[in-house]
Order: sequence, then structure tokens, then C-alpha cells
Amino acid sequence: MRTRITLITLFFLTTLSSFVYGQNKIGKVTGIAKSVDGKVLDGATIGLLRAKDKSLAKSAISNKAGEFEIEKIADGEYVISITAVGYAKQTSQPFTINETSSLVQLGGV
Repeated sequence: MRTRITLITLFFLTTLSSFVYGQNKIGKVTGIAKSVDGKVLDGATIGLLRAKDKSLAKSAISNKAGEFEIEKIADGEYVISITAVGYAKQTSQPFTINETSSLVQLGGV
């Protein structure tokens, strides 16, 4: 009886973990944070937002060259939001991460 309970519990935990880790997190977004006038933004806050409801999925900070990289992104439709002190907030056009389009290079945003 005890073995049966142990096996059922083990099966349940294995099944649950496959659902939790089942999301494809293969996406990657890279780009350069720039102001409207083309100035590179060092230390800008980069937000990866879900396009549907603009909720925050991940965030990053741009380096001295304005470059940013966000990895391990689940499938879905997103936008990038860039904010920096003294500059107007900028938002990219929506883009999709999926198995056929897992790398998005935004260039200057």
C-alpha cells in the first residue's frame, strides 16, 4: 500500500513538473536603446511587455553602448519599452517570439 502511494505521488510530481517547465523559453531579444534624436542611452531601463495587456515579462538595463539583451523568453507577442531619466518613454512595435522566430534584433529603438 505504501509503495502504491509513493508511486502515485511520484507520478503526480513528474506530471506537474512537465507542465511547469513545458513552456518554450527559447526567445531572445537584442537591440540598442537610443533617444528620439539618436543619442545612445546608457543605463536605460528596458522592459519586455506582453503586447496583450502591457504587463512586465522581463527587464534589463542597457550598457554604455546602449546595447541590451533579454534571453529565455517564452512564446508570445511582446513589445519593448525603454525609459531613461530625462528622456521620453519609447515603445517598439509588437513582435512575436515562437519556434520559427526565436531571435528578434531590434537595432535602434
